[in-house]
Amino acid sequence: MTGTSPLSDLAPLNTFDPAAFLPTSEWAENVCAFVLSLAVCYNDFKDLMWARINLQKARPEGVPQKTAEWGQYSGLDQHLFRLQIAHLHELAKLIERNESVVSNEMFLKLINRLDQRARASWNELVNYGLQRETANHTYSTLSRIRNKVAFHYDAGELFRSYKKRFFDEQGKTSDEAYISRGSDLAKTRHFYADAAAQAYFSVIMTPDELKKVAQNIGELTKQLNFALWQILDRFIQAKGYGFRS
Repeated sequence: MTGTSPLSDLAPLNTFDPAAFLPTSEWAENVCAFVLSLAVCYNDFKDLMWARINLQKARPEGVPQKTAEWGQYSGLDQHLFRLQIAHLHELAKLIERNESVVSNEMFLKLINRLDQRARASWNELVNYGLQRETANHTYSTLSRIRNKVAFHYDAGELFRSYKKRFFDEQGKTSDEAYISRGSDLAKTRHFYADAAAQAYFSVIMTPDELKKVAQNIGELTKQLNFALWQILDRFIQAKGYGFRS
């Protein structure tokens, strides 16, 4: 993915028979449905990867400071970070709900057709999804916090994070709340809300853990999407269907 445009980066269109995702005597329906779900996951992760790559190009010059421009950049970056963790969490739940599929004989044969790097990536993802021990430090951290993280709008958690961010233990204000209060949607952003959402992660992760996950989440997403890419390509061919130009 070059990051130039999500519309022009793509290879020319191919087609295949949509019956490739229908069950057969060898391929159970739950396996076909699971792989189809992985295709949606692949696209979602691809979109997030592209968004983060292109956001980096819009990074304001100089060192971070308290300006509307830096606040917008930081808020967008944190939002994409949260979305990547949320999507990993949802993919982990998908695997957990389909433990019988990931151990299915035909599906395991499919995994054995991946190259070594993709297979290792997939196995790490499965360990994370099934909450097994993993050597990957990012997955290990995410496994520890996965049941504590509120990815949806949990008012109580956000409120506690807001108080932690803006008030000290004695209840005194520790910082100002910022807002770009514009005349329309494009000119308005609630930076205090970004701060509250960011503070939530500082509650459930140590500063070192948060830093490591933030640094590694992009590469982790790239690696797992490489595995999904091969699984999807191999699956259609394993079902006996070819691609047509």
